[in-house]
Amino acid sequence: WQIQFVVSQAEEFTREGRAQSGAAGGDVGWRMVADGLRVACFLGTDVRYQEIVIPASHMRQWAQVEDLRSIRDTHFNEAREILAVWRSAHKDKLPEWFRERTQHLRQWRAPGKLAALAIFWRANRIAGDDVVFAAVEAWRKKDKHLYEWEGNLRRKAAAWRKDFYRNIAAELAKQYRHLGMEAINLKESFARLPKVEKDDKAARLSRRNRTIAALGELRLCLLEAFGAECIVKVDPKYTSKRCHKCGQVGEYPDPSAVEQTCPNCLAFWDRDYNAASNILAATLKEVDRPGGDEN
Repeated sequence: WQIQFVVSQAEEFTREGRAQSGAAGGDVGWRMVADGLRVACFLGTDVRYQEIVIPASHMRQWAQVEDLRSIRDTHFNEAREILAVWRSAHKDKLPEWFRERTQHLRQWRAPGKLAALAIFWRANRIAGDDVVFAAVEAWRKKDKHLYEWEGNLRRKAAAWRKDFYRNIAAELAKQYRHLGMEAINLKESFARLPKVEKDDKAARLSRRNRTIAALGELRLCLLEAFGAECIVKVDPKYTSKRCHKCGQVGEYPDPSAVEQTCPNCLAFWDRDYNAASNILAATLKEVDRPGGDEN
């Protein structure tokens, strides 16, 4: 059980330990690196550069969750097929309720649907169903165990990540008063992603990493730590392509490569560092303009 209290007052609460000056530019986005999954990079006015990396050990927890889900899917497909074969062989002897409940059986994708059938079936047995019912009931019990195990691991992994993000956000808020981030809608960006084919391992790995990163949760933790009044939304256009050294937007042979060389000034930089630097510059322009500190 959990309980949450929300306290409000007319005047803004004083945030203890909050920095009263300084700014940072944050490039939020996931990328695989040697130590794990990099989810953000921050560059501050104190020239301090920080990379936020979810360690490989934590990623293995999510991999275990995915493995359990894969095992459940395999067992479900097997149980569904056993039932479908039996249904086809005995269709003329089955009661009406069973035929109705198992229409389009081979198209089922939700284990819960088969589990619900098994529970109803338990109280409405059919003559000659001993073997197939035992198989479906054995699957249901096993799937329940795996489902609870999967859910427990998922909750633990998600709780660790949330605590990790909250601590990072709190530390940043102690160092800088303002934080600049790209003004992007993560939900809309994800909605435009193409569907992943079953045999496309690279695309499935990409989606798994995106789930682990949970960038929306990271952005929310940053918003809570800094407060909306200290978050500066920056236009995301060309933040990665514009060289932070010379200011020129260049064309690169491999735009997706992490390390780039500016074709104009030949400066060599990491794309995420470059983006964080450009976001910081845009943040400072907004903060330094007349009245900017209040927006």
